[in-house]
Amino acid sequence: MTCSLFVLGHCLLIQIRISSHPNSFKMSLKSRIIHFLIDTVVFFLISVIFLVLNNNFFSTDLIKQILLGLYFVNYFLFEYFLGKTPGKYLTGFRVADVDSDHRPTFWQVLLRTLGRVIPLYFFSYFITGKGLHDHISNTYLIQNKK
Repeated sequence: MTCSLFVLGHCLLIQIRISSHPNSFKMSLKSRIIHFLIDTVVFFLISVIFLVLNNNFFSTDLIKQILLGLYFVNYFLFEYFLGKTPGKYLTGFRVADVDSDHRPTFWQVLLRTLGRVIPLYFFSYFITGKGLHDHISNTYLIQNKK
């Protein structure tokens, strides 16, 4: 099933494919929250290290902007190069392409990362069981093979 989304009155039209893949809705909200919490702790540690190393070199406003960018770069790098963030790694899950179950492409990971920027995207979990970033990138989380 495919639907279109007109974002915030702008001329940005995103095609979202709602997957009927058998494994696409097996990820529980509890697991997603655990992934998010672990990833947040990892990002917090990276941020603390960055702040300690660069506190005297940048203004407070610039540090905020750098950390915001680093937040998304963090997700992108982990998911593109490893197929998983630290939270997914520790719980035995990885990001996969809905159609092939293989690692997602560069563009899928980029869309997935940008999907996290959409305000209140997390409400999509309550509607479809998947995050909006999963829908727009045609990806889902799958358990690692044992």
